[in-house]
Amino acid sequence: MQARAAYLNEGWNCMNLVKNITKQDPLEFVAGRLLSYWRRVAQRRAIATAIGIYNDNVAGNGGDMVIDAGGVISPTAIIRAKATMGDYTGQLGGLAVIGMHSAVHTELSIQNQIDFTPIAEQDPDFQGRFQGMRVVVDDGMPVIGTGAAAKYLSVIFGPGAMGFAEQQPEGLDGLEYERAPDRGNGGGTETLWTRRNFVIHPLGYSFTGTTITGTPTTTRPISANWSDLALATNWERKFARKQVPLAFITSTVVA
Repeated sequence: MQARAAYLNEGWNCMNLVKNITKQDPLEFVAGRLLSYWRRVAQRRAIATAIGIYNDNVAGNGGDMVIDAGGVISPTAIIRAKATMGDYTGQLGGLAVIGMHSAVHTELSIQNQIDFTPIAEQDPDFQGRFQGMRVVVDDGMPVIGTGAAAKYLSVIFGPGAMGFAEQQPEGLDGLEYERAPDRGNGGGTETLWTRRNFVIHPLGYSFTGTTITGTPTTTRPISANWSDLALATNWERKFARKQVPLAFITSTVVA
């Protein structure tokens, strides 16, 4: 299998005049939220990767990882999606996660299918369990089409479905401030730069890198952006279907 690292950076700037007038430092506020920011970036990249696997599976493997609910999502559709993993299904246990759009979560909640029973060391982001799988709600989950016929994609992630590694470059390479005294009509500006290196990769697949357009803040394409990750042509399955702990459900919602 072949993976590709992503070398990411982001910057926020503030004019010194703002700090002088408000007696507040906006960049100090931003610095206190960097962990949350990078967590969202990682989640978006994981979703984009899952979309790429879905697109590749439909285009190249006959959709053998996908179940269409034929309407709103149901326990039957989710069980059938898990069954596409064959005898691996029994290994999902309580470690699996199902990611879905909030509209799909609403449909399952109406059916009284979400278990909101508190668990040990429950975190504030707990959004319930379904058939023992932890539920993650994210409106970044894709919607295919528009109107009443729109299909919402939900994803089952088994244990080890996504490999993850993160590195913050050491010292000033990971977090630094840049001053530009000539900007802001001579009042000066300050920019906070933050960087992370990520590898987020699905088990059983190789990233071919057929199309790499790069991220907005880079001068040449090195890292795959969200659109690159979602392309079917950038992925190639290397394992048998049941050895890939991912499954997909498409469903509609009540308008």
